[in-house]
Amino acid sequence: MGAKAQIHRPCHVTCVIPGLVWPAPLGAALESIALPGLAAWLGRARLARNTAQPYAHWLARQFGLTQPAWAALRWAGETVPEASPAHVLCADPVSLHFMRDAMVLRGPRDLAITPAEAAALLATLNSEFADLGSFHAPHPERWYLHAKAATQTHFLPLADVLGRPVALFQPEGPDAAIWARTANELQIVLHNHPVNRQREERGQPLINALWFWGEAPAQAETITAPAQALIGDDPILRGLAQQAGCAWLSTAQAGDAGHGSAGYSWRLDTSLQEATLAGDFMGWLRGLEQLERELFAPLWQAWRQGSLKTLRLVAPSDKSLIEATLSPPQRLTFWRSGATGAQLRAILETPAQPDPT
Repeated sequence: MGAKAQIHRPCHVTCVIPGLVWPAPLGAALESIALPGLAAWLGRARLARNTAQPYAHWLARQFGLTQPAWAALRWAGETVPEASPAHVLCADPVSLHFMRDAMVLRGPRDLAITPAEAAALLATLNSEFADLGSFHAPHPERWYLHAKAATQTHFLPLADVLGRPVALFQPEGPDAAIWARTANELQIVLHNHPVNRQREERGQPLINALWFWGEAPAQAETITAPAQALIGDDPILRGLAQQAGCAWLSTAQAGDAGHGSAGYSWRLDTSLQEATLAGDFMGWLRGLEQLERELFAPLWQAWRQGSLKTLRLVAPSDKSLIEATLSPPQRLTFWRSGATGAQLRAILETPAQPDPT
């Protein structure tokens, strides 16, 4: 009897897509790709556009957190054999360059760092800065510092800084001056490294700085999962699942999005967020097409056919927070067609700001 009850438990899926809202007007570019699943979903759903919540802030709130230890969570989600260190910081490789008279960051996604380059740079950092602790790179785009001591400094997340003047996002706290000096010393060593000389010859952006972030708060917080199963490839999501004691599946392990598991599940995809932060519009369009095939269309069909009881799309950004919910009452609004191209564009774009003059 218990097994039969388990089989018939309804499925509720929340699909979390940060970066779905492009941070500028889209013009006619969206019409170059076909998004029938997403258009049908948004056309039938109960739609709300709420006050902007940057992705990191929104994600923390879903797990009951106010000051997440992002570095420790991300490290816990890496598939590495090393035990979790007492003090860990994200130390992500970035490229500093001037743009319109301001120093701005290009993130790891833009740098195309090879495993060999990461290994060579980390070997030098571990030799030159052993007093800080030890540097690790389980992935060429995700680096960490296992620090010898806790830091009394607050760092801004890398996602908050990409494409913006670095001078506005300096560390704060009692040890801020020490970390600022350390960052300058790291820049000198990285800039002069043979890896960067080779990259310069090839016309590639230099890996000339590290962005530290994700320090642990003074007091640990209890993590509560918003669903029974979390699905996605972001190591932070896996770390959150571990700490919250709920199930986690990679996208490959979860399989077809249209076959939801019983109970409440989350599906997180950060590919559009990465393209948005990098200002990669063509990458964003390609990402939308891929999500249409792999998520939007299968989930819409599963809900329409009754395999899913509720289907919710959440798109947090620092421009707006979009929520589109399909639940049993929306099945009765069968006369509502999919969103038109103009309606879809209005939902997925940030409107042009009025000229202050």
